[in-house]
Amino acid sequence: MREFVAGQRARLLRDDRPLLERLPPGLVAALEQAIADYLPVAVERLGDLLTDPAARARVRDALKRFLDRAIRSLLVHERLMAKLVVTEARIDRVLDGLEDGGLTELAEVMGSADFRAQAARAVNDAVVRFLRTPLAERLWALGPDRLDGLERAAADYIVAALRAPATRKWAARRAREAIELGGRALAGDAGRQRVAEAAHAAVTALLEKPIGRPADLLPADAEARLRSILTDPLWEWMQRQVPAIVSQLSVQELVEQKVLGFSTARMEELIRNVTQRELTLIVQLGYVLGAIVGLVAWGINALFG
Repeated sequence: MREFVAGQRARLLRDDRPLLERLPPGLVAALEQAIADYLPVAVERLGDLLTDPAARARVRDALKRFLDRAIRSLLVHERLMAKLVVTEARIDRVLDGLEDGGLTELAEVMGSADFRAQAARAVNDAVVRFLRTPLAERLWALGPDRLDGLERAAADYIVAALRAPATRKWAARRAREAIELGGRALAGDAGRQRVAEAAHAAVTALLEKPIGRPADLLPADAEARLRSILTDPLWEWMQRQVPAIVSQLSVQELVEQKVLGFSTARMEELIRNVTQRELTLIVQLGYVLGAIVGLVAWGINALFG
């Protein structure tokens, strides 16, 4: 997880796209409208705050402390001149005048419509400028130390959130709900039909995808290497398998089953085809022997007749 966060940090530090391009189109307009709607309320609350006596007292004390710090930061001779010119009584009169009318006028100015419109435009312009600044520039402005701290804090937060018992319970509950939902969806005929259609579509897409020639995926010398590697082992394996296969074969039973499966007409045809040549030879030999016997008998009759 820490490596993932570090990778995201490196990627964001090279990202030159402004944040405005990352937000949905309607979100920026909604943000500007929300600021425009809330700004008058904030200005009105600030004006009401300046009319509060307690708030005026805090403003008076803050201004007095500011003047005191400003005088103490001067050099010695400048401090002496400031003490002579800016006395405590004059500071009190300035603060009294500011409290009597200055804060009231300031509250009235803040409550005016012109001031509200100008403040709304200024805030909107500031928001747009902020959103148009590249994200990498914003991150580089933080400095290496702050970036390292931000990375560690983000990684620690994510790891702690993932290891939290509530996260595990939530993940287990969601997994059980998903399994139950899938079981209910697949229980009916419609679910089975959807699974069958999805499987058919996946198989069809796989079969329609061209895979090319397997030889194109192998090195140039793959054929020779495979031949040299596989020839001897395959030949030895075949030699070992032949006796076992032959021992399991019964030629006599195979021939007998094949012959018993023939019909009578087929058997007669086979016998006739096999014995036809021998029968023809016997007939021809009978003709030859008969002719020889006839010639011999004729010769004897001619000699003794």
